Amino acid sequence: MKRFGYVAMVVGVAACCLAGCGRENPEDKPLVFYVGGTMQPAMAELVEIYEKKTGQKVEIDKGGSGVLLNRIRLEKSADVFICHDPFMDELMEGKKGKFGVDAWLVSQITPVIVVQPGNPSKIKGLADLAGKDIKVAVTDLEYSTCGHMLATMFGKAGVEIVQEDKRVFLRKDGVEKEIVTYRSGSRTCDTVKNRKFDAAIVWNAVAHLRGDAVEVVSIGKDLPTPGVDTITSATEVVRDIGRIGVTMITLNCSKKPEAARKFAEFIASDEAQKKFKKFGFTDIGGAVKMYENGEKIPAKKSPTTEAAAK
Repeated sequence: MKRFGYVAMVVGVAACCLAGCGRENPEDKPLVFYVGGTMQPAMAELVEIYEKKTGQKVEIDKGGSGVLLNRIRLEKSADVFICHDPFMDELMEGKKGKFGVDAWLVSQITPVIVVQPGNPSKIKGLADLAGKDIKVAVTDLEYSTCGHMLATMFGKAGVEIVQEDKRVFLRKDGVEKEIVTYRSGSRTCDTVKNRKFDAAIVWNAVAHLRGDAVEVVSIGKDLPTPGVDTITSATEVVRDIGRIGVTMITLNCSKKPEAARKFAEFIASDEAQKKFKKFGFTDIGGAVKMYENGEKIPAKKSPTTEAAAK
């Protein structure tokens, strides 16, 4: 019995060695694709197409863009990250280090007002949201990019938005009312979809996913002006809030940099642009490469970049 046990052990060790026991070959593992919340439905469809085309497996890891940004810094395990501004700049130029290799502007998102079907409250613009009987939800003023834009937009409409002790108020013509905030754009939009609120402010791509369950009212002239309206972030970086880009970055922590690059190029392709349009993102006329090998590419005046600036 002892001899049989010894032989079995030797055979087992040999089998493990032949199979690469305990060793993970990076080439056998899927690409890890970090996908920010607003981009998830569109990216799921594009990943399915890419896997069928190439045989390369891609694992989507979902989360809020800010949460995923911190995971990249701490865990250093993903291959590609798609998010909206300002997170590309934080990865490529941030004070906490550079984590990106190549980066693209692949689309854009724009704030809109969502109302119930048929617009029963007759909301035509931001000024109407200050009405006493209009129940309003917006994304968090501190923790969401759309929330950071609200003061500028409401200000243009002659409405003041203020936060006091975690409570948010709209003030117009001496009248004040409290409104509700959520960190998630999806949850904010769903307050209107579920008929609990009269109006909400969310990204156009978030509204598009709710189909006929909500109606969209353009913010129009009260949107931030590109190249003019800015905010200063907590990292003391001044950001243009007139255009909020959807950006994609290949990461320098990738164990499969060439595969990551090829996948990212597909997401930046004309074929992928059709999917962005399908899911309600703002058309920019084609993806623009912003960084290459960690270095910023000087902006060129072209039909593509002009479209992105509109």
